[in-house]
Order: sequence, then C-alpha cells, then structure tokens
Amino acid sequence: MKRKLLRYSVLAMCALIAVLLITCSATGNRAFGYWAIAAVAAAFLIVIILGRCPHCGKLLGYAYSRVRYCPFCGDKLDDDDK
Repeated sequence: MKRKLLRYSVLAMCALIAVLLITCSATGNRAFGYWAIAAVAAAFLIVIILGRCPHCGKLLGYAYSRVRYCPFCGDKLDDDDK
C-alpha cells in the first residue's frame, strides 16, 4: 500500500506542478509560480516520509517504487501493488 501511495502521490504532485506552471505562464500571475515551488517542496517531503524501507527505515528515495529489496538491509520490500 505504501509503495502505491508514494507513486500516486508523486504523480499527482507532478500534475499539480505542471498545471500551476502553465497557469502562471498563461496569466502572468507570480502567485501560481510560488504555489508550484511549494508543491515541489511538498513532493520532496512525500518522498522523504513515504520512501523509506519498512524494515531498517533508511531513505530509498525515488528508487522505492522500482526496487524489490532494500539496498541497505537486504530485506524484501512489500510487493502489494503488482
């Protein structure tokens, strides 16, 4: 569940950032650009919070959705989202 949540959260944040940047460019309103910067920071926080090994707690980052075993402790990551 956590891997799927991480993947969809990051995809949603990327879509939000794209919409905010397009709106900022189209309207010339800098506030949308600032919101896009805040969304980038939120996306990083999501990866930092959810992108950890459930066994050792080390940060896996963006590789979390691609790896099957933790590179730090070697334990198998849950494959609940095949």
